[in-house]
Amino acid sequence: AATISACIFLFCLLFSITENVRYLARSVGTIVGITVFFDEELGEEAILTIADQVEGWAEVDQLHYISAEGGVPVGIFRRAGGAGRRLCPG
Repeated sequence: AATISACIFLFCLLFSITENVRYLARSVGTIVGITVFFDEELGEEAILTIADQVEGWAEVDQLHYISAEGGVPVGIFRRAGGAGRRLCPG
């Protein structure tokens, strides 16, 4: 009885590990996040036009646009680097 229980337990464990690996292999290939930075000289209207085009692609699940005014203030990066130092140029 103990041998049968151990065999069933090992089979279930192996099956569970196999299914988890298959799921991870499928999901890693399908979920990709991409961040795009536009040139500051490009106008808001042009950026929104590009965003509309990209959002229409079948491969794109969702698109989240953050304007320069809605982003992280540059001052935060300047202060984080210490007095007069910048972590990010700009």
